[in-house]
Amino acid sequence: GRGGRLGPHVLSSASLAVFEAHRYSVLLWNSVPRDWIDVDAWPSVARSHIAAQQHTVLVLHDLPTGAMAHLPAFLDDLQSDGIDITFDPPDTCVIVSDGVPTRDLAPLTAGS
Repeated sequence: GRGGRLGPHVLSSASLAVFEAHRYSVLLWNSVPRDWIDVDAWPSVARSHIAAQQHTVLVLHDLPTGAMAHLPAFLDDLQSDGIDITFDPPDTCVIVSDGVPTRDLAPLTAGS
């Protein structure tokens, strides 16, 4: 994702062919709290993203930075605040469903 940025580097024509052939679904994120940059601030950034939208697909990285030391407390805080954690992605983040694109993927596909 190159720092969470979306663009033609995300997909390739070959990957789209695989998604279609195997009837895969693909979703993208709508929150990248940059946990690899500021290992201590990402929980508050993530909470602001969660508060600003109805559904959040959050990307976190399991890198040896120490950022994930905050994950248990982050998840506990979400639960305490009554925020559900589910695998029910918002339609706006699903770009391929059962092998079929849900929108024009040219802006995300190399060579398009």
